[in-house]
Amino acid sequence: MVNSKGLKFGLYNCAGTKTCAGYPGTRGYEYQDARNYAAWEVDYLKFDWCSSEGLNAREAYTTMSKALRNGGSPRSIFHAYANVGQ
Repeated sequence: MVNSKGLKFGLYNCAGTKTCAGYPGTRGYEYQDARNYAAWEVDYLKFDWCSSEGLNAREAYTTMSKALRNGGSPRSIFHAYANVGQ
């Protein structure tokens, strides 16, 4: 894996139903996605706000934060939230 080479592995996703590029977002799949991130040994998650009409930002970001803490990763996944796409 990437970590065995001394590198960090980061991913991008979005609080809404689609990312800013139109790919599937994480809305409704936060806990499933967090388990996948843990299995993939993700170190960093950038989390945007595209396709999030009608969502509460605090609630959406809190849900993802809880999912990452409870996703089964033996280490913390650093996550950065942005309002890009708002």
